[in-house]
Amino acid sequence: MARQPLIGIWWNSGQHLAIFAHPWGENASGQTIRDSNLQHTDLWCQAARGLGISSTREYFDIPRGRVLFDRTKEQGIILHGNATSPIRLKKIARLFQLKEWTSRLDEHYLTGSILNDLFTDFDDSGDE
Repeated sequence: MARQPLIGIWWNSGQHLAIFAHPWGENASGQTIRDSNLQHTDLWCQAARGLGISSTREYFDIPRGRVLFDRTKEQGIILHGNATSPIRLKKIARLFQLKEWTSRLDEHYLTGSILNDLFTDFDDSGDE
């Protein structure tokens, strides 16, 4: 029996991955692009334990992302930030049982100085 592609959310501490995955037909929204209804804020305490870090850290300081499934193209879409390497993307694809997949850099998942620069640019826009 073929393994079904999964969707969900994940974190990457550099040493460990915490994934929360499920079939794209369950707990999901969207018709063509299936997205999990799981939220990073809701699962952070569980993820932090699995990563071996304190849940008092901000969940968005740890590289994270989501996995979607495009039913038309029959491929996964891994959304990620700037701190996720190609090697980690391949591992995420394997853990989410994706035979075919693509990755997309998503501003929502930026971390570190790039994220700080984004907010600095926003704060310096002149709008008060």
